[in-house]
Amino acid sequence: YNGKRVRYFLDGYERSNEQGSIDTVSRYKYYDENGIVDIHTVRDDVKNSDGSTGIRCWDGIGTSAFPFQGVFDGQGYKIADMRALSTGSYAALFNWTSGAEIKDLTVSGAAEAKGGAAGVVSQCANTEISGCRSFVAVTESAASGANGGIAARVTGASVIEDCINYYPVMGYDGVGGVVGILADAASSVQSCVNF
Repeated sequence: YNGKRVRYFLDGYERSNEQGSIDTVSRYKYYDENGIVDIHTVRDDVKNSDGSTGIRCWDGIGTSAFPFQGVFDGQGYKIADMRALSTGSYAALFNWTSGAEIKDLTVSGAAEAKGGAAGVVSQCANTEISGCRSFVAVTESAASGANGGIAARVTGASVIEDCINYYPVMGYDGVGGVVGILADAASSVQSCVNF
């Protein structure tokens, strides 16, 4: 890191244009002194370089030190067969977000961790998640945290709206179909459904 901007890509494979559009499986982490701040737009259903679907061994975008702080616009496309499996905590498409916007995205697959497993975001603060669909089987492997179909733990005046969870969320505590734990009164869940 050392104050420089660094990009990481899943499996070292990248096919994106200059605006950060994703047209295959690419894992984008842009670190600078403010965290992960770029705008990403999905322009097609996400696929591997061989044309198959499925994000293998996905460990999530963002950390507590460098949360995702940008805009991720799925434009209604799908990230299929995500496998976010952790032997520790946090398993989701995004592990940590702060001041982010994630919208119009469908995710399918599985997320499993000791705590903090979710279909879209594990830990979100001051984040807006809207128009997202989760077909992710969420599993907590040990009793140690929040787990949700869309988001595991929601804080800091975050808003979750117009989202749907279709798959089961299994765990020991802090388990919810849409949100596992809504940790403050300033955050809200609006017009969401769990099937």
